[in-house]
Amino acid sequence: MNKKLLPLLITLPLFLSSICFALTGVYLFEIGGLSQQRGVPELKKELQSITEIKTIEYCEKAGLLIIETTTPIDSVRSKVNHLLHSLNYRYIIKSSIPIEEAHKICNRIQIKNQL
Repeated sequence: MNKKLLPLLITLPLFLSSICFALTGVYLFEIGGLSQQRGVPELKKELQSITEIKTIEYCEKAGLLIIETTTPIDSVRSKVNHLLHSLNYRYIIKSSIPIEEAHKICNRIQIKNQL
C-alpha cells in the first residue's frame, strides 16, 4: 500500500499546481477609442482597485486591454466586467492567453500598421 501511496502523494501536488496555473493568466478585452493620453490612465486607476490584478497594459494600435492576474481568472473577469459595465465602456472579451502571446499580438499589429 505504501508503494502505491507515495507516487500519488508526489503527483497530486503537481497536478493541483498545474490546474491552478492554468486558471490564472491573462485576459484580453477589446476596448476601442482609448489612448495613452485619453481614457487609459483613468481606466488603469479604476482597475487597480481590483487587488487580484497583477498588471494592466493597453495596446493602443489594437485597442486591447491586457490584464494579468494573480488568482484564478474567472473571479477576476467578473469583477472587471462589472467595473467596465459600471463605467459604461463597450468592450468584447477576447480570450485568456499567456502574457507572451498577448504581447506578440500587440507587437504584430504595431508592425503591420508601420508598414
